[in-house]
Amino acid sequence: MEIQSAYIQGNEPVLIEFIGQECEPCAILEPTLEQVNQVLGKRMRITLLYLSDAPELVKKYEVTSVPTLLLFQEGELKWRTQALFSKEELIEKILKELD
Repeated sequence: MEIQSAYIQGNEPVLIEFIGQECEPCAILEPTLEQVNQVLGKRMRITLLYLSDAPELVKKYEVTSVPTLLLFQEGELKWRTQALFSKEELIEKILKELD
């Protein structure tokens, strides 16, 4: 939990994808997040968390389904979604929230 909180509270924006075991939509989103990381990786961190590895965060941010994406900047939740987006759509939404 300490490492996860450090990511959230840090100066660097972080996008957390909450995933579950054998989650097909999570697997579909994986290549998109890799592409987003190639474009935005110098501006932010992208990390994956299994629900079972972060029960405190799941409860705190009311994560009820997977995949769930939460975007944090300096400890503040800026954006959340449970939808699947293309690389371009996801980059656009992230940049809109960070600018």
